Amino acid sequence: CDAPDVQAYPQLASDGAGGAIITWRDSRLYGYSGVDIYAQRVTAQGGTLWAANGVPICTAPANQMDPIIVSDGAGGAVIAWMDSRDQDTGTNVYLQRVNSAGTPQWPANGVGYLAYGNQQFNGTAIASDGSGGAIVAWQDDYFGANDLDIRALRIDGNGNFPWSPANVWICGAGGSQYLRGCAGDGWGNMVITWRDERYGTNDPDVFAQFLDASGAVHWNGWGAGVCTTVDPQEGSRAVLDELGDAVITWTDQGSGSDIYAQRMSAAGDRLWEWSGQAVCTESHIQHSPAIVEAGSCGAVIAWTDLRWVGVPGQDTSWDIYGQRVYCDGSLSQFIAVDVPNGGEVWQAGTTHNITWHCEGINNRDVRIE
Repeated sequence: CDAPDVQAYPQLASDGAGGAIITWRDSRLYGYSGVDIYAQRVTAQGGTLWAANGVPICTAPANQMDPIIVSDGAGGAVIAWMDSRDQDTGTNVYLQRVNSAGTPQWPANGVGYLAYGNQQFNGTAIASDGSGGAIVAWQDDYFGANDLDIRALRIDGNGNFPWSPANVWICGAGGSQYLRGCAGDGWGNMVITWRDERYGTNDPDVFAQFLDASGAVHWNGWGAGVCTTVDPQEGSRAVLDELGDAVITWTDQGSGSDIYAQRMSAAGDRLWEWSGQAVCTESHIQHSPAIVEAGSCGAVIAWTDLRWVGVPGQDTSWDIYGQRVYCDGSLSQFIAVDVPNGGEVWQAGTTHNITWHCEGINNRDVRIE
């Protein structure tokens, strides 16, 4: 999209055919006095399939912001956003489903869930319900801006809210809870993770909850503690594996700023070290982890890393590092190789520039520098 004015904050989901459906916030109609939601489908070759510059998902009055998207499993997608058209009830969740041709399947400008209080713009998450709809979670300030909570709802493939009541409490504990991420298994099950301040604003912890397609929460009380050590934890992200367990990663400030992870069973029990598995505890700062599932269990985690600050001859800018965590919490290691003639075997976790030298085909000698 290169329409006039500003297009920003894109989100995307697979179209199931090697391409993607992309949604974004768009101000082409009203400039800075109002923003709308648009979407476009791109092919695996980079071509666009819908109208030039995208199709309108919502052009209602006032502001529509922060769209999120998930595949509907049939070549289309479900898109959710925060909408301020209902000023008397604050900012509410609205949703729309588009098919593979970009045609909206629900009423024009989306189906709204008018909740109590104001939902926060920076706190929404979405996962498939496994049958053409979606489960959406958000931050809710019904009890005031200093006591944010987390709720969720399900919308089915026909645009109805099947739960009774329509939304469920994910966490209503004291203090504020800040939604950080969610992951679904494609069958309507969802794990939601957040920053939790129930024990104080200066000691936030990582909590999570498991929610199924019927709206039932499975972990105790207002969520299971993923990491509740004395020091602050922040920026949690999660995946669900094929066994129904969740792997959750976060930035931990216990001894600096490091990357940790925990595997939670389907019952909400911690399966690795009680305080979490240390994924990276290098010097200086590691933060903002991202995570994807790896096989039947375990995950690959990547993060922003500043370990080389102050090291002579090294790059002092931010770098990207990654690590694989296996089912038992162990980390991937370099393969130990017998290197003759004074060579060395590198320590796992270190990085080197590698040059390969082939000294001949028959003797197949290789030197690594």
